[in-house]
Amino acid sequence: MARLRSLAVAVLAATASASPPATDHHRGLAGRADAGSCPNTLKVAYAAPVAAKGWQYRLAATGFTKPRSIAFDRDGGLLVVDSGVGVFRVTLEQDKGETCVVTGAPKKIINSTELNHGLALSDDGKTLYASSSSKVFAWSYDSKAGTVGGANRTVVANMSSTDKTTRTLLLSRKQPGVLVVSRGSVADDDAAAGDKASGHSQIRAFDVGRLGP
Repeated sequence: MARLRSLAVAVLAATASASPPATDHHRGLAGRADAGSCPNTLKVAYAAPVAAKGWQYRLAATGFTKPRSIAFDRDGGLLVVDSGVGVFRVTLEQDKGETCVVTGAPKKIINSTELNHGLALSDDGKTLYASSSSKVFAWSYDSKAGTVGGANRTVVANMSSTDKTTRTLLLSRKQPGVLVVSRGSVADDDAAAGDKASGHSQIRAFDVGRLGP
């Protein structure tokens, strides 16, 4: 799993073929025999993953250090958290069907060495949330311009620890405005995890919608 943290972002799609897709490790893709006609020529710089039967994949974007979470905005932009770097937006330039997509160069929209894992967008797509090991931040977001506006706000704090430092984020679709945040233990044997007040090894929900944009 540690190696997966440094892999480039990939797009996965189901193949329409009833038979297992052929794998071409040199091109970094698995797909049909005519896959070479795709204008996307990105190649992996590591041993290529092997797709399960009935699936194919192709690299969609590269150039990241440790891409972690992804999310699509309302205008089709792909947002990527690059751990220790910030948040990038990738635009789709060509869609040739199935896994054949061509993307533009990643554009950094948030420069932050604190961010390390979590990413989420509000239900209306106008607020972007991202996490560090100790906090969750919020930015106003314009998907048409592909930019954030103004300084960030801290919406969740006091989650620092020396171990299990990633904080996964999820915006509830059933309860709009509720942000779900996971926090792990501070060690494999964490006695404090038995105490609810510690916040260790918990998934908590925060009503960030009432905070406004």
